[in-house]
Amino acid sequence: MENMTQNNVARLSTQIYRYAAIVGIPVFVFGLLVNLLILHLFFFDKQFRTTSYQLMRISVVSDIISTITSLAGYIAIVARKLDYDGGTLMCRMVLCFLFTSFGVSMMNLCLIGIDRYFIIVRPLSCFYRSYKKYILIIGEIIIWLIAAATNAPILIFVKVHHNDTLLCDIPDITPSVSVYMILHAIIVFIIPTVVIIILYGKIIIYQKSYIGPGQVVHLQARQHQLRKQQFVKMLTWISISYIALSWPYFATAFGMAITRQSTYMIRQTSMTYFLLSFFSVTITTSIVILNPFLYLKFDLKVRKRSLVLLQRLLPMLLHNGRSYPNIQFVSTTASTSHSTEPLMANSATAIYAVKMNQNMPPNNCMEL
Repeated sequence: MENMTQNNVARLSTQIYRYAAIVGIPVFVFGLLVNLLILHLFFFDKQFRTTSYQLMRISVVSDIISTITSLAGYIAIVARKLDYDGGTLMCRMVLCFLFTSFGVSMMNLCLIGIDRYFIIVRPLSCFYRSYKKYILIIGEIIIWLIAAATNAPILIFVKVHHNDTLLCDIPDITPSVSVYMILHAIIVFIIPTVVIIILYGKIIIYQKSYIGPGQVVHLQARQHQLRKQQFVKMLTWISISYIALSWPYFATAFGMAITRQSTYMIRQTSMTYFLLSFFSVTITTSIVILNPFLYLKFDLKVRKRSLVLLQRLLPMLLHNGRSYPNIQFVSTTASTSHSTEPLMANSATAIYAVKMNQNMPPNNCMEL
């Protein structure tokens, strides 16, 4: 009877994995496309050359790595062609890449917060202005090294079970493994969360209490200040999403480390607790789908430039079936104009590019 119950639990768990993967594949494919769109803007659009956007490129690249890794895991689950060794390899690689990427994104938000703090709260700091480039480069290198080193033990500890080759687990939670799990949660989640709350809290408090000289602010300066506030709002919501969606997983990891119970043992004890543990990981990995929509929601520049890019990529769809606007050619032989400017009569592409540039918003050279 007990064996039959265990077999039923195993079959139910396999169905849950499969259904979650079937739902996750199209969602993560869509998220990958949106992340690639944002990455294209941050790399190739001249309006995203500021330091903060350059740092955000790293976060987008990290999100893309997580998305691709999640897709690979979901496809492997749907295929169901994994033996013990194949399942162990898949779990180790997927979880290592996922949590390394997560750690990079969390700590990168801290680095962006440090940059915003000095730009907004302490703009006259001579030390930061003099060594800003070196601070950010060294900080980014340290972030990647810490994230990789912290998650490297996943390649050793994580395994699957012979009777469930799709359940990524840490079967043997020894005292040393328990200490690692606690330190991992502290380094990857708790410390970055505290730093993010302190930095963005100070920035928001400063912006709310900021009053321009003589309480009279020039229109252009006021607009620049509003853009800063909107940018910080976007970063704040991204940080909130990371913290709110990932804390259930790290709370579960803390509980497993303290009780030294693996996921498989939790499943044998309570199916409810197992489902909470399983979906905490799923929700944590889904952050990478939410982030690009937060960029589009709170950053007007990202939203406008994304529309311009989509108009270039999908002209038939966005122009109601019409192709590119009619291009009028100018004859150089029939013109009697006194203008000395060179005509672009023999280059339709150049004329179209000029028209597109006229419709684009002016490039703002001030750093957000």
